[in-house]
Amino acid sequence: DYVKKMKWHNYIKIHEDEILVRDLKAVLEDFDLWAGHYSRKFDIPFINSRLIKHRMKPLPYEKHLDTQQIARKNLHIHSNRLASLAEFFDLPEKEPMKGKIWIPALAGDSEAIGLVVSHCQRDVDVLEGVFERLKPFIKEIKAYG
Repeated sequence: DYVKKMKWHNYIKIHEDEILVRDLKAVLEDFDLWAGHYSRKFDIPFINSRLIKHRMKPLPYEKHLDTQQIARKNLHIHSNRLASLAEFFDLPEKEPMKGKIWIPALAGDSEAIGLVVSHCQRDVDVLEGVFERLKPFIKEIKAYG
């Protein structure tokens, strides 16, 4: 539902970065906890870089769970990539994102933007499945219910 709340079509122009990160931060701050995969090493530093650039406070790490770190600490499988965890847990496959889609999407091509949004929504679905399977290892779940 939060993907719909962001109204991605409002951010198709690259110069609207400040509006996007402000709205993303507001959505994330509404949650007691939020999760990502490899997000402590990539997503959060990237988002915080954009927030700081626009003179906004960074996201708090204490409200965040990284499923990659949880899996690495608690499981012993061949890879802790999201696609590998989805395969290990017999979840729907993560769709690969074709590099040639990004340039037209950044240029404002609505079909390419639709493909990027679809890819991201699928990633969120896969992440939710992995998160559910990793819940027994997540102590913060007990704290928040």
